Formats: sequence, structure tokens, C-alpha cells
Amino acid sequence: QNYKEFDPVVGDAKCQVRTSMLTDIINKNDESYAEIEVDTLTAIEQIKKLLSDVSPQNYDKTVSVSHLKKFGLYGENKPSILPEALKVATICRFASLSIEQLVSLSDGVVSSKRAKALLNDDIKKRLCKMSIDYENSLAQKYGNSDDLKGLQHIEKKGFCSMTAVYPSFRLILKKMKQEEQDFIQRVLVFCPSCGHVTKTVVNHYRYKDGIIVPIAPPKHKDKIVMVFTGYQYPGSLADLKDKIGCSINGTVLDNSQFQVCTCNSNHSFVEYDVEQSFLEMFAQHSQFTTNNVDINFKDLDLLDSELKKEYERCKSMPGCNLDDMSKFFICHVYPSSTQEVLDSNQCLLESMYRRALKNYMDRQESASVLA
Repeated sequence: QNYKEFDPVVGDAKCQVRTSMLTDIINKNDESYAEIEVDTLTAIEQIKKLLSDVSPQNYDKTVSVSHLKKFGLYGENKPSILPEALKVATICRFASLSIEQLVSLSDGVVSSKRAKALLNDDIKKRLCKMSIDYENSLAQKYGNSDDLKGLQHIEKKGFCSMTAVYPSFRLILKKMKQEEQDFIQRVLVFCPSCGHVTKTVVNHYRYKDGIIVPIAPPKHKDKIVMVFTGYQYPGSLADLKDKIGCSINGTVLDNSQFQVCTCNSNHSFVEYDVEQSFLEMFAQHSQFTTNNVDINFKDLDLLDSELKKEYERCKSMPGCNLDDMSKFFICHVYPSSTQEVLDSNQCLLESMYRRALKNYMDRQESASVLA
């Protein structure tokens, strides 16, 4: 399974919510999941059916809702695990595709304008609503009254509706702790001198008796898990970008620009409290897409709550934000299998060493020319 292809691009800073939702649904019943094989091809076939039925003559913003109903992707009736898994997987896969890819999947029947409207006005909007519904279900099952209140501050901005980042992630951790779930942390450690990679760390963890414990990679490496990937660097993301010559926007750096550190700085991986670093990161992250908007604890009747106290404490801690990545800065959370993560890490290492070898050979060639 290529689970990373179910990693949708929505724009609401809730990749962690979609990842948790997808892993929960797929892992709920392994036998049923195996029967229907919710994989990339299944989801793509559903999307093709959806696109092929969108008539260019009568398209409007509501036609896709009727087609979502037709293909079991939308409805009020509570579905069984099989349709639910297919529904979530298909919508996540749909939202991961570009406008050009959607037009291509429709064999040119759907124009880029219609594909964009379908994606933004229906699919992404529905995915945002599904995310909020999922967060509320977590609060009801694993949280308390304050957790439910914390989800009531909702930003509505175009197709994107979202709750605050910290309260919802706090609920995901509560769920992971109670269900004793596995997850993977993938860290790229960068040299403070040259900005190149000194180490890649892939740690497997499980919640056990309320605490996070390291575990060996599982024998069955195809099970879907949450992957927290990010960087460790004693400085800011902007400073690191300058060092490696990265000009792209956003927090996810381009793997093609990573190189192996050769300056012998002896910089090693810094150990830290994993759970606390996660909470600090999501507390210091922008809580909504509008950067200067914070959680309205007063209107939520949470001024004296433990939730607010934890939030304020986590916001003040160093090492897990854009300006200081000395512990762990999470750049993305996505669904994947252990095998996918290990393969991806191996590919990254091989590409970095090939790049280092090429740079060395180029220097040797330049030196021989000068000589």
C-alpha cells in the first residue's frame, strides 16, 4: 500500500487530524479492510466514476453532492466500516490530486474550472467538515467538557473550516494513549556549521500504560501508522534554508537539496521528551490559517481551565518552533506503513550519498584541470 498517496492537500493545517482519522478507520478492522483492499487503485476508480458522471452541460456546485451520494461518499446514514473506509480514503485521495491530474482522470470531460470548483467547493469543504466531526467524536470518547469547548472556536474561511490546532491535537494524543497506538517519528538532523544532514533518525514508538516507549520495527511492516516527520537544527528554519540554498516556501524542504555533512562537526542527535515536544510544537503553531488569531478562551469559558494552562505553558517552551528547531520541529504528519517509511529513508540516504560522491568527483576534476 502506498498510504502516503492518501495525504490530502487542504490548507487548514490539519494533516495530523486526517492522518489520525484515516489510520483509525483502516486499522479498526484489519480483516474487513483486507477484503475490500482500500488502496490507491480503488480510490482512483471511484474518482474516475465521479468525474465521468459530471456533465459539462448541467454542472453546478450541487451536482457533485448528488454524485457523492451516488458513490457512497456522502450521506446522513451511518455507514458500516467498509463504506466508511472507502469514503474517507477516496475523499482524501481526491484532495491529494492536482487540478491537472483530475482533468486527466476525466479524460478531458471535466474542464480545469469545473475540476477546481468540484475540489474546492465540495471535496475540500466536505473533508474539513469530516475532520471537525472526527475531532468532536474524539472529544466525546476520550476527552472531557473542556475538550469539547475547545473545539467550538471554528475559523470559517472560504472552503476551509477548522478548529484550533492545539485542542484537537491534544485529543489525538489522548486517543493514542488510551488505545495504545503505534507511531513513527522521522527526524533529519542538520549540522549547525554547514546545514547539511548529519543523521536520519527513524524511531518506532508505542503508548504503553500511559507513556511512550520505543519499540522494534514490527514484523508485519504494511500496517498503516501515523508518521511525524521533521527537523532538528540549533537555529531557525529560515537560517537552515539560507545555509542549504533553499528558496521554496513552506515548512517541507526539498529532499533534492539535502546533502551529507562532511565538515566533521561531530553534531549528534539530541534526545528529548517526545510527547512534550509534540504538544509544544502544536501549541506554538499558528492555531488558525489567519496567523494573528489565537484561541478565544474567554468566549469558550475556558479562562481558568487546565487546557488553557497547558497551552500557555507549552507555548513558552523552546526547541519546537520555526525560530528554534533544537529539539524537534514537525514539518508534516502523514499516513504510512513502516515499510514505506524505511524505503523512503533508504532512498533519501542513497540519493544524498550519490550527491556527495558527485560533488567529490566534480571537485577532483576541477582540481586536475587547474593543476
